[in-house]
Amino acid sequence: MNLHWIDWSINAVMILIMVIAVVKTRKYTRSVADYLAANRCAGRYLISVADTMAVIGTITIIALFEAYYKAGFTFGWWGMLGGVMFFVALSGWVQYRFRQTRALTMAQFLEMRYGKSFRVFFGIQAFISGVLGFGIFPAVGGRFFKYYCGFPTWEVPVFGVPVDLTLGIIMAILLGVSLFFTFAGGQIGVIVTDFIQSVFSNVAFLAVMIFLMIAIPWTTLYDTVIQRPPGESMIDPFDASKISVFNVWFFVIHIVLQFWYYMSHQGNQGYNSSALNPHEARMAKSLGVWRMSMQGVPIIIIAMMAYVIMHNDRFGTVQQAVAGSFQAVDPHTTEVIRNQVMTSVVMSQYLPIGLVGALCSVMLASFIASHDTCLHSWGSIFIQDIVLPFRKTRLSQVQHLRWLKFSAVGVAVFVLLFSLFFTQFDYIFMYLDLIGISGAGAGSVIIFGLYWRRGTTAAAFTSMIIGVVAFVASFILQKYWLSAYGAPFPLNSRYLMLICMLLTIAAYVAVSLLARKPAFNMDKMLHRGDYAIADETVVLNKTPLKEWMARIGITQEFTQKDKAIFFFFTLWQLFWFFVFGAVLVIRIFVDIPDPIWSAYWKYSTWMNIVLAVATMVWFTIGGVMDMKKMFRKLESKRLDTTDDGEL
Repeated sequence: MNLHWIDWSINAVMILIMVIAVVKTRKYTRSVADYLAANRCAGRYLISVADTMAVIGTITIIALFEAYYKAGFTFGWWGMLGGVMFFVALSGWVQYRFRQTRALTMAQFLEMRYGKSFRVFFGIQAFISGVLGFGIFPAVGGRFFKYYCGFPTWEVPVFGVPVDLTLGIIMAILLGVSLFFTFAGGQIGVIVTDFIQSVFSNVAFLAVMIFLMIAIPWTTLYDTVIQRPPGESMIDPFDASKISVFNVWFFVIHIVLQFWYYMSHQGNQGYNSSALNPHEARMAKSLGVWRMSMQGVPIIIIAMMAYVIMHNDRFGTVQQAVAGSFQAVDPHTTEVIRNQVMTSVVMSQYLPIGLVGALCSVMLASFIASHDTCLHSWGSIFIQDIVLPFRKTRLSQVQHLRWLKFSAVGVAVFVLLFSLFFTQFDYIFMYLDLIGISGAGAGSVIIFGLYWRRGTTAAAFTSMIIGVVAFVASFILQKYWLSAYGAPFPLNSRYLMLICMLLTIAAYVAVSLLARKPAFNMDKMLHRGDYAIADETVVLNKTPLKEWMARIGITQEFTQKDKAIFFFFTLWQLFWFFVFGAVLVIRIFVDIPDPIWSAYWKYSTWMNIVLAVATMVWFTIGGVMDMKKMFRKLESKRLDTTDDGEL
């Protein structure tokens, strides 16, 4: 075992606090709207902190560990292009209009736009692709705890197939805890526990990162990474051409996909409907992008320091301990799994008592947050968008809640079995992209559905069908190519996703234009104009805005604090775009030596650490205040049995 009793105690205390919190929130879950979307009572800070914790999850952290261990800071450099998403979030893209519909699931909005048959069609695709993607979450997270804690492999044959019972037991326990939080309070319980876990993990993450920055001098890091061969630099992004997967094109395509598939993935769909009003939803997304950028700082430092430990002779003792740990857990660990858990195993052997438990608590919190959110989302989508549309009579609130909870149990059982028997064959990011292709038409039907009056039901069906065909073809092609030629297909999952996206856009536009049907009534769906709902749009400034403010997306719903946040985020990102562009121009004329790159990464890292601490304090205070407001609103809300996600 790699954990001391002090390390176990840290994790036990965190779980105990969350159990107490979720038990206390059970009384607030009285209706379907409470269970599905916290009855639309959550504020921006509470959503941004909790949702970010759910989105980043254990699988994302491990995927980033895997990427940074391979590519180092160069992964982060090209990732600066992702700053575009700050502006996307600030604009309210998709999120604002979706919240205006008051839909409790994405497919409910699509029924408003395209009809009930399309709701079911979309719901089936979203559910299948979602649970298949979710299917590897327990295994990836479970392997972290297996290798990090040092639990030995215990394999037994099941129907002739070897099954890792150690991993199975770990997954079953963690899924059980996640399911309890989903059961107990629905979206209210999920938000509260995810928020608590986020605050807890922020402190632990920062403690681990600062320890590593002090314990391993920057000069040691620099001396280690410059030993890499040409074309594989971990600090100079212009000397990383041999790191073929995580290069500039990886990020360019990633940004395009992120923009077009914004909110297409429904694994956290409860958060999309939980905000007080559309403006709060917009601000929550903006704050969430900021917090996500701060969360990335500890991840890259931990992965980079793990690389240093494994490639510097100074840490020979730790290297031997890591090798011994792999041998003790499973002497037949595959290369794919070894790459996934390498950073984790190194940290379990290097960090001191207390910090080993702290990092474990971060991963435990991330596991539970992502899993309770996904169990809630996919279980709800199955009932709301696949089962209920076929019913001719409404369920009572008690029946409806019971069905939603049983559905979450079914999802948990499926992903447990899937994780036990499925063999992963690609990077985590690539696998998730491939699974996402089954819903490749989702971006088109959502965006055109919210922003284009001419879109038709036939166009929506065509777009989604092309997505299914592309998914099946891509999956078969990749598996066949690997089997026939012993090498991955020349185009990875991310390129295939881009091709599919372009095909679905072209199909949607062409079919809609050929139909020549009357324009759809967007005002009614978005509750604007004559259909406006008083509580949904809060005009705080009656005086007309200056034209330049309106042009950049500021509305009369913005308070002075909102404007300050808007301008701060905008100027901050523009500054980094300027740095990015300036370096590109300089690099055209002269090479930038490694010492300059090292200094850049050192000082930018410490600057981000200071900002991360400030953000943690700021968002924690805001989240606690939002939580109190949410409970007060839930207590005063009138029970509306018709607000159950059915039209």
